[in-house]
Amino acid sequence: MGGLSSIFSLGKKALLSNQVGIHVTGENIANAQNPDYSRQRVNLVSDSFVHSNQGFIGSGVKVNSVDRIRDRFYDSQVWEGKSQLAEWKSGGKYGNLIQSIFADLDNSGLSTQLNAFWNAWEDLGNHPGDYGIRNDVRLKAQGVVNQLHGMNSRLRSVSDNALSEIQGSLVKINDLIDQIADTNKKIANTAFSENSNTLLDRRDALIDKLSEYIDVVAIVHENGTVSVLSSYNTVVDQSNAYSLTLDVTENNGYRKASLLVDGTMPVEMKSGQLKNLMDIFSTGVPDLLQKLDTITESFVNKVNQIHGSNYSLYGENGISLFTDSGISSGSIQISQQVQNDVANIAVSKSGQTGDGAGALAISNLRYAKLLSNGDETLDDYYRSMVAKVGDYAQNMQDKSENYSAVVNMMENQRDSIKGVSLEEEMVDMIKFQNSFNAASKIITTVDELMQTVIGMVR
Repeated sequence: MGGLSSIFSLGKKALLSNQVGIHVTGENIANAQNPDYSRQRVNLVSDSFVHSNQGFIGSGVKVNSVDRIRDRFYDSQVWEGKSQLAEWKSGGKYGNLIQSIFADLDNSGLSTQLNAFWNAWEDLGNHPGDYGIRNDVRLKAQGVVNQLHGMNSRLRSVSDNALSEIQGSLVKINDLIDQIADTNKKIANTAFSENSNTLLDRRDALIDKLSEYIDVVAIVHENGTVSVLSSYNTVVDQSNAYSLTLDVTENNGYRKASLLVDGTMPVEMKSGQLKNLMDIFSTGVPDLLQKLDTITESFVNKVNQIHGSNYSLYGENGISLFTDSGISSGSIQISQQVQNDVANIAVSKSGQTGDGAGALAISNLRYAKLLSNGDETLDDYYRSMVAKVGDYAQNMQDKSENYSAVVNMMENQRDSIKGVSLEEEMVDMIKFQNSFNAASKIITTVDELMQTVIGMVR
């Protein structure tokens, strides 16, 4: 045996090891309310054995590592849950916004305007020479025009807002990607030193934030760094960051956006806030604008067809009620002839004064199945649009409300692993304190024995 000096060394190691235990326990207690912190545990192991006349005996204890308590399974579940929840929250927000465009709460929606337009033509058919009713027809036609213009403008405003959010989100996403790569680099350089756990927590907190914007999968490497994938594309490869960029194109007045990783690789997000924003901008709003334009084109063409075959009060035909070029919900206008003089509103089929059959034919268009290959009237088609918008908004809202509880449960499960229990830490503090005191007693005892030996030599 090494004698008293080896026992003294044993006590010293116990003293220092338990001091580390007290320090780590104190660190846990200090970060009990830090949501990004992962609790730590001191991993104590027996020190090397020494040979003696009695065989091999231990030489004390040492700190093998300070381990971060974290479960990757729960991390991946939380990241996936947060990504889906963020997508549905964004969907609920934009769904409600779009729903308000199609709502008819104050009897001023498109269905109301179309009904007023058809009713005005029916009145005119019964009183074809009445200038007051003719003015009312023009007024109701302008009401339809204004409503279509307003809906087109508001939908494009939603599109602009989504694009602005996409651009703002990309700035935040790319910043998070850069920070994760930079933190990875620092982790690799620390080689699991005392700063490593703090950096690992910081890195995982950044991935937490990133998961709200895009779907993420983290692959852990032996040196503690991670590679982060989104929709099967690598956005972080250890210390290398690959930013997302946006490409916006326009075709026939409808805009579409696509995402690129590192400027070259196209990517379609599987979930996250960014996915919903891209869907709204590239699919949702363009689809609604196309359907609104389809209604407008069918409405204008059929009304103009009948109106052009009718005769005005001046005995003229071939007059269009609406301009018939470049027809869309954003460009529809009443023709200049009708704007200038309501006598140009053509209602007579025969050309005879008092004949209102042409006006009644226009009024009856409300019952004509002009869309969906002859299956739906204008009103049917529009109501189907409104119903789908409402279903989408309600579905997104229901999913976000229901799934919010699921994500909270996932986070609670993860916190049960990585979170700090003050009761448990206080027990550990007492254990380390008692062990520290006992180690001090060993050193004191050895010191007394050494003083006795020295006294015997004297």
